Amino acid sequence: MYNPQEIITIDGKEIESEQNNINFYQQKHWFSTWYDAHVKAIKTKHNTFQEVMSLEDYFFRYDRGCFWMASHKLKHNIFNRLVYGAFLTSDFMYQKTLTSTTEEKREKRKIIQDIMIPRQYFLKMINFINRKIGIFPLWILPMKQINKSKELFGLPIINDYYINIGIYGGVDGDAIAIKRELEILLLEIGGRMVLHSECYYSKDEFWGKCYDKKEYTRLRKKYFAEGKFVDIYDKVSAFYAKNNKM
Repeated sequence: MYNPQEIITIDGKEIESEQNNINFYQQKHWFSTWYDAHVKAIKTKHNTFQEVMSLEDYFFRYDRGCFWMASHKLKHNIFNRLVYGAFLTSDFMYQKTLTSTTEEKREKRKIIQDIMIPRQYFLKMINFINRKIGIFPLWILPMKQINKSKELFGLPIINDYYINIGIYGGVDGDAIAIKRELEILLLEIGGRMVLHSECYYSKDEFWGKCYDKKEYTRLRKKYFAEGKFVDIYDKVSAFYAKNNKM
């Protein structure tokens, strides 16, 4: 989603081999076109478009340029790809971020977060993001919850669609305060934060409104995790990380 009025939908299926009559996309060079820029370029010329790519390029199509994060610092052109392209993989940019700034500064300036929301709240969430966060493009991925029973860290509504929204970028204002507003909205609509980033839930919110503490404790005891692996709340909580430097 490039803005609230512009969405590009990509539908894929696996095939056995390359087809001669269909355009073949590949990212074999470190200076190759970033995938999001490739998609935008297609959109300017075609309403619909079909292409084939290898399974490897499919898996890593957003690695070059780290989705579109590199474009926040550099224009996507052949000069920047030739000069800086080798340093614009997701892995390199992640490692550079860890060494070039502090965790506290990163948290205050950027939001790198995936959320899962019930599909009926999609427009409500997009309006919130547009009004409060202002980050575009957004990663949009429908996912069906097909489990027959609830899982510990699964989604609360069974056998229905959720929508994963990836929010990646810098914000004007305090990103921590904005992220806290996002968490409160997710609690209201039955959404979940993907726990790859720090959260600001209280323990009561995390265990009382999101996840089953009793079941989690039972599993930790069953598999001898006590004293060996940090509690999941302590692992993802910004409050714990701030007070217990690890």
